Amino acid sequence: MCLFRDISIPDLYKMRFLPHKILNYLGVLHFLGVFLAFSCEPIKGQYARDKFQLVNSNYQYNIADPDKLWTLDNELDEISGLSYFNDSLLICVNDEKGHVYFFDYLKGEIAKELDFGKKGDYEGLEKVGNTIWVLESSGDLHEISIDAQDLLIIDVRKHDENLKKGHELEGLGFHIPKEQLLLACKKSPVDKDNKRKLFLSDETNRSVEDIYIDIKQVEDKLNEKGLIPEWHLPFFPSGVAMHPVTKEVFVLAHKGKLMLVYSDEFELIDVVPLPKQILPQPEGICFDRSGNLFLSTEGVGGKGKIIQCKNHRNE
Repeated sequence: MCLFRDISIPDLYKMRFLPHKILNYLGVLHFLGVFLAFSCEPIKGQYARDKFQLVNSNYQYNIADPDKLWTLDNELDEISGLSYFNDSLLICVNDEKGHVYFFDYLKGEIAKELDFGKKGDYEGLEKVGNTIWVLESSGDLHEISIDAQDLLIIDVRKHDENLKKGHELEGLGFHIPKEQLLLACKKSPVDKDNKRKLFLSDETNRSVEDIYIDIKQVEDKLNEKGLIPEWHLPFFPSGVAMHPVTKEVFVLAHKGKLMLVYSDEFELIDVVPLPKQILPQPEGICFDRSGNLFLSTEGVGGKGKIIQCKNHRNE
């Protein structure tokens, strides 16, 4: 609390028994008091560093202090999807180009680039076996069969969306136990304010199950953790991935800078804020086989980035 916040300088000057120099001194203190009062307000979206940790008995990720950070080449300024390929490679997709990029995270460079289609609005990708699936915002899926040894395309098939119109797709993952693709909707024509939708889809791009994110539950969990809902809502999904060990579902949002963690039965377990200084527009998420976490962000006027957060429970 600032002692001089309510002092009126004009009123003080009316008090003739105070020397003029003292009045000037009080005026300076009044200004400093008001300045400090406002400068002590927290910056929107900024928390103490421990708020950006995801900790439980299975894993510990320090997102505000990533173990690795790679600044990407110009081709991936608008990186919009991320998936694990093998022990040295991640695969990425650009928002606009029909290209798949193989990023060597041991060397920190693009190892190869494959052209699979025309320009579009590509929002996610996922490797399943020897197939790379690429998602368009319209819901169309591109099935890319590859030679995993030589990193060559064998065949490409496009599956038109079988979803109702009005959905805007932003994330693609794989539900390991059900062996089905997991699609995240940024927007849905149904329950716009209260829910967000995920789809489980078969290989023909036919929706087989709808899963809902309840925004009220997210708000309650934010309050429970001492976070500020107004900083993170509304929540619009931008990426989704399943943890390979725990089978938990992680849902990412670039608007709201938040990550949700769901059980394999899709019960909300945790909410984790994402530091905007490191991840200004997070859109990609994946795990390696040991459960180490990778996140990617578009450049937002600069370079795209990928970070690695190791699972420190494994150490």
